[in-house]
Amino acid sequence: MVLLQVEAQEAVPFAQRVAEFETREAQRKSATGNARGAATLEWLRALRNVLQSIPNEPPAAAHQQWLQAHDELIVYSEPAGQWLIGYQMLLDLHTQHVRGPAADEIAWLTVINGIPGECEGYVPCYANGLNMLDGEYLRRHPRGAHRTDAFDRINESLRNVVDDLLKRKERDDYLSVPNDCADLLAGARPLRAAVAAANGARTETMTLIGRLIAYCPNR
Repeated sequence: MVLLQVEAQEAVPFAQRVAEFETREAQRKSATGNARGAATLEWLRALRNVLQSIPNEPPAAAHQQWLQAHDELIVYSEPAGQWLIGYQMLLDLHTQHVRGPAADEIAWLTVINGIPGECEGYVPCYANGLNMLDGEYLRRHPRGAHRTDAFDRINESLRNVVDDLLKRKERDDYLSVPNDCADLLAGARPLRAAVAAANGARTETMTLIGRLIAYCPNR
């Protein structure tokens, strides 16, 4: 059933997604109070749906025209070749609606939207990316509805880093100690603090972050 729903969503044409976005944009402009926060969330979801329908190949003329008209909302991610909602704009919108019921979902949308670029094996990049996304969600919503999802995402990413990349013979290609330690700890330490302060923090998550930090002792 979930697979069928995803396939149906992917089949929605670009023009239809743009029409939905424009409807949500009009609703957001007319909404007030808590309703504006809820309308902003739906507007962001519609925006993300539009971006997900733009192919990695060179966009068609209709895509290009829409992208140029909305360039202040979006950012291009290389080498993934995809368009994302601007990270700072998402943070700002969350701040605007932080006291409303939509705040948690806006914060989580920021996580799943992601940030531009790929780490390509550089371990500090993974730590900093997790801190910017999942760590920031946990700082803003330590009792949030998606905190378990955040723990799961952190665990999956760090298992790949700690149990794969850092066990290879060419480990220094991914983390050069002590040269990369400042960059690594800049992300790993605040990530650990965010997880520790979150309600129901998982032992596995704390252990994986601790194992990563242990590569840079006495720093």
